[in-house]
Amino acid sequence: MRMWKAIGDTSLVLLYATLVIGPVARFIRGAGKLLKYRHELGIWFGVTALLHTYLILDGWIRWDPARLMGYDFVPQANRVVRLESGFGMANIIGIVAVIIMIPIMIDLPPSNESS
Repeated sequence: MRMWKAIGDTSLVLLYATLVIGPVARFIRGAGKLLKYRHELGIWFGVTALLHTYLILDGWIRWDPARLMGYDFVPQANRVVRLESGFGMANIIGIVAVIIMIPIMIDLPPSNESS
């Protein structure tokens, strides 16, 4: 398995784990102890998502907007051709998700200091 895929899958599992902790703690007695790990899991989700994004952009896409949208140069046709039809939309959704995730990941929990 390629590294970018493994890190992307890890990121998705961490996202699901982060999201499921709330309902599990509400409906299963004694699972409230998991709530203290939700913030940390969310941060690790963000770190792995950013790493996945970087590996895709640097390794596979090579920072080319055309390749990001599913286009690539085909030497036999001597032109740029769209190779994967749904590829561009999936990448746009991923980039929007990362842009939304960054401020959420940076948000720190409130301090326990009394004012």
